[in-house]
Amino acid sequence: LSLGGRGEMLRLQPWPLAATPARRSIHLTAAYIAGEADSGYGLALGEQGALMVAVSPLGEVAVWEATAGAAPRYLLPWQPWPHVRPGAATNELWLDVDTTGGPTRVTAWINRERLWQGEVAPLSGTVALWLGSFGGPVTVDFAALAWYGDD
Repeated sequence: LSLGGRGEMLRLQPWPLAATPARRSIHLTAAYIAGEADSGYGLALGEQGALMVAVSPLGEVAVWEATAGAAPRYLLPWQPWPHVRPGAATNELWLDVDTTGGPTRVTAWINRERLWQGEVAPLSGTVALWLGSFGGPVTVDFAALAWYGDD
């Protein structure tokens, strides 16, 4: 995917099953190709109050909730993290979602290392690829997206 300049975009990915499982995992493999290094790419879960998990070619990560018309609420602000592969190296983002027995719990893994775990507002089954730039144009190869569900 390419973004022509500063801003962000979401590309919805339909859930491949008839119903969204109560326990599910989403696995993304992606890599920065060219353009603005001060950028990010990752996954968005849900619609209203979407949960976003992203990495940057600069070796940073962030986790936030995004609600239309409101400023993002950062659960983990953009910061360096040693397990993010910088530059054009491939990164894996893995999100485990569990809606059984109460609040929605999410665990975010980056390159098979646990980054963040917490409770969030209920999420729909919507999954989207997220691409953002804090400067100029950027291109990222979203190489593979896989879904796993227990139900």
